[in-house]
Amino acid sequence: MNKGGNDMIIEGVISVIFGLINLLLMPLDVVNFGFNVLTLEPVKQFIKMALYIIPFNELMPIFIFFASMMAFRIVVSLIKTIWDLLPIV
Repeated sequence: MNKGGNDMIIEGVISVIFGLINLLLMPLDVVNFGFNVLTLEPVKQFIKMALYIIPFNELMPIFIFFASMMAFRIVVSLIKTIWDLLPIV
């Protein structure tokens, strides 16, 4: 992968996160949430280093298993909650 692609992915993820934060804070007109891209440079460098050091291809099955187990637990909890709320005796 080229270095430009990693920068674009990281900047895209960070812009999405800050976009969501701005969307959540939009009702508060008093708060003016602005940031300078240069202040995020240490965060970008840390993420680049982590992506370089950590073997994500080997860890991806563990992450997928963990995420699927959490999704399964959430679905079961929702089904149990809906079942308890139904007015069936």
